[in-house]
Amino acid sequence: MKKYKIIILLTPPWRYDYSRSKRREIENHYPTMPVEEIMALNIAEIAEDDSIAFVWGTWPKLKECINVIEGWGFR
Repeated sequence: MKKYKIIILLTPPWRYDYSRSKRREIENHYPTMPVEEIMALNIAEIAEDDSIAFVWGTWPKLKECINVIEGWGFR
């Protein structure tokens, strides 16, 4: 598998527990994953040791996002 250097942009499909209405649920727009499944993704397989990762996350998922980044081996 090809490994990428420098910059990797990651947009995990975060699952949210709250929605103002059924019509606004994230799952209506795209499939999501629980944090445990996101963390289990083998990002190290595509990242060189000196890669930089930009990871998309929102304020409600900030703690989980930091945990995922560290779990993937980034600092």
